[in-house]
Amino acid sequence: MATSRPASLATDSLRQASAPGTRRTIPLTRRRLVLAAVVVLILVAGAGVWSHHAVSESVEDMLTANFQANLNVSAMALSAWLDNELALVRFWAEDETLRQMIETRLKGGAGGDAALANVQTLMAEGFTATEVQDWVIIGADGVVIFSNKNNPDQGKSIATVMTPHHEKVFQGQRVFVPPMPRADLIEMPTATTDETVMLTAAPVRNREGGVIAALVFTLSPDGNFSRILRASRLGDSGDTYAFDRNGYLISKSRFEADLRSYGLLPDATGSGSIPRLLIRDPGGDLSAGFQPTSPPDTWPPTRMLIS
Repeated sequence: MATSRPASLATDSLRQASAPGTRRTIPLTRRRLVLAAVVVLILVAGAGVWSHHAVSESVEDMLTANFQANLNVSAMALSAWLDNELALVRFWAEDETLRQMIETRLKGGAGGDAALANVQTLMAEGFTATEVQDWVIIGADGVVIFSNKNNPDQGKSIATVMTPHHEKVFQGQRVFVPPMPRADLIEMPTATTDETVMLTAAPVRNREGGVIAALVFTLSPDGNFSRILRASRLGDSGDTYAFDRNGYLISKSRFEADLRSYGLLPDATGSGSIPRLLIRDPGGDLSAGFQPTSPPDTWPPTRMLIS
């Protein structure tokens, strides 16, 4: 009897476990394995998401650092270039022979073609290895006193748009004027052109230190100014360009042909993207065929321009 009862209990337990409707339970060890597998899957998925996010952040940080370094180098190079150009115009504005010629002209002596030829000869000697295209010397009244041989505007007045820059020079400051149409420099210019130029200017002082004239140099934006920016372009699609406080592009763009095809620049031969292009957001990808419903001057500024 001692051995028959346990056997009967074991048989009853098996029957109960096999009976219909009876709930079967997973052994504890198996449940632990399933739970561990689920935890591992969650951890692996989480690690994958974290890894993807970390890699994305790393790539973004690297690109940001590259762009920032590129921007810093470009800014330093442009700053050095501008310092050199302003130093050059100041050097000539402080030339004693030039000062004497200007003072004599302003006092009413040594006028006419002889005085102009003397000044032109003096100025021509120092410009063979510079970016200076031409020059003018302007009096306090805004009238051109002297100009080089390639500039026929002697005796004419500067345009109204140039007045604020002219006033700064007569306050004793050196001035840089970003790219602008040459035709806008002088009231009723002799020659009409769509050429874009930059200007540097410095005050010419008399012996007492008073400003008696402004020496103005004309530079081409296609010179070192644009070369510095072109050298910092990234890859096949990266572009580095400069713009003024009003949001106008003041340097050449590598996508000038595309800008023309989008109708943002005129098709006239020789017309560049300086400074006719206003940097704005059209609201879509123009290269993908997006057609804006409003004119460019109504588009909002780009995020870069705002920042």
